[in-house]
Amino acid sequence: MEIMEAIRGRYTHRGLFLHKQIERDVLLDVLDAARWAPSGHNCQPWEFLVIDDRKQVEELIAESGRIFFEHQKTRRNVKKYVDIWSNWIRWSEEELKTKADGMYLSWVDRKAWEEMLPLESEDEIKASFAKIFADRPGLFAVPPAFIFSLLDTEVKIPNASPGLMHMTSMGAAIQNLKIAARGKGLETHEFSVLYDLPHTQAMAKELLNIPSQLKIVSVMKIGYPDSQDTSSKTHVRKPLEKIVHWNRF
Repeated sequence: MEIMEAIRGRYTHRGLFLHKQIERDVLLDVLDAARWAPSGHNCQPWEFLVIDDRKQVEELIAESGRIFFEHQKTRRNVKKYVDIWSNWIRWSEEELKTKADGMYLSWVDRKAWEEMLPLESEDEIKASFAKIFADRPGLFAVPPAFIFSLLDTEVKIPNASPGLMHMTSMGAAIQNLKIAARGKGLETHEFSVLYDLPHTQAMAKELLNIPSQLKIVSVMKIGYPDSQDTSSKTHVRKPLEKIVHWNRF
């Protein structure tokens, strides 16, 4: 697959995966692409953990689902959270293409969403939000494997902005991984539930025996796609003339 075709064709796979084990040599090729990413001072601050044992994958899905739904019950500042969500929801494919950013979620009931926004009670907002997202498609579908991208916080480099080069390095490795996966006929889904919610990092690290100095910065589902869930669409980008500046801003 030509490189720009792989880059432009990459998408977040929110549908189901085939129940097909990914060959170890294929996974190693994908991880080799991540290994060759650029990093600050060539520090290579990354390690990768592949979970392809079916029982472990299912356990991670079950535990992350439990934490996710528990978090929705105890979430604070729900109104602010919903307001931020509102900035990125598009209500038609036409609006998505016009604004060239955000998400068209055809499964979200616009009327229910608009009725929720004026609510002031945190409990009422929380209940409405949970109801709207109760049947979120594909989120907890079981993949053939997970790939954890781990930042070694003990890798020190001489930079003036602590953490910045580490994160840009990790981002390059993760992008290489996703593009290489696409080139192998695999699709990925960044599964932030496993690292972006309170307690999920701790749960995953304990369950998988991840050393304390390794920080989870990405967890992606990976596998051969089965059905593609088209109810969530984000495959648009702003035009170059809106984001590229020459010589001065």
